[in-house]
Amino acid sequence: MAYCDAISFVLRKAMQEDSRSPLSYIKNVSGVQWDLHEEHGYMMSTAKSIVVEDKNGKHYKVTVEELLDD
Repeated sequence: MAYCDAISFVLRKAMQEDSRSPLSYIKNVSGVQWDLHEEHGYMMSTAKSIVVEDKNGKHYKVTVEELLDD
């Protein structure tokens, strides 16, 4: 069982809370994005992504994905 969704929602909430501080480097935090097939919409993997914008307008992609055993 993978908990990518739960972990990504915790990270998003923490980054949103941090962005409210006047000292924060974070300006905006997107919603959690799922790894879905572009055409058919089915789930490609358990990976989840969040786009973060810093106070200077630069964007970052934060990804949570399950590490598979070899």
